[in-house]
Amino acid sequence: MSGTQEVDGIMKKFCRLLKPESDPQNIKHYREIINEKLPEFFDEIIQIPRFGMTSTPWVNWKADIDNNSPDWWIANNKIKHNRTLNFEEANLKNAFNCVGALLITTLYFYKHEIENQSGNPIDWQDLTTLLKPKASLFISKDE
Repeated sequence: MSGTQEVDGIMKKFCRLLKPESDPQNIKHYREIINEKLPEFFDEIIQIPRFGMTSTPWVNWKADIDNNSPDWWIANNKIKHNRTLNFEEANLKNAFNCVGALLITTLYFYKHEIENQSGNPIDWQDLTTLLKPKASLFISKDE
C-alpha cells in the first residue's frame, strides 16, 4: 500500500511539471494530463529478467474509458478499504506493477525536471547514471 502512496505523490509532482497551471488531485486527473502531454508513457514496460517478469503497469490508461485506473491501483483501494475481505489482492503481481509504476513515474519525472532545468535533452542511460545514489552511511577511508 505504501508503494501506491509513493506513486500518488510523485505523479502529482510530475503532472504539475508537465502542466504547471494544473492542480491534479487524483488518479483521474493524472491520467488526463499524461494522456494529453505524454501518451507514450502508457506503453512503458518494466522487467525483472532474472525471474522472467515483464509488465506494462500503466496499460489500463490506454483504454479510452473515464475512470479506468490501473488494476494494481484498484487492488490497493480494495485492500485499503477492507483488508480482510480483499486479502487476495495483496499479491506479487500487484506489488510488482505498483513498484514498476513507481520506477517509470520517477524516471520520467526526473528526466523532465533535468531537461527543464538544463534546457537540454538527456538520454535514459545518462539519467540513470545521475540518479544512482552515492553511499553515505558507510564510506571507505579513501573517500
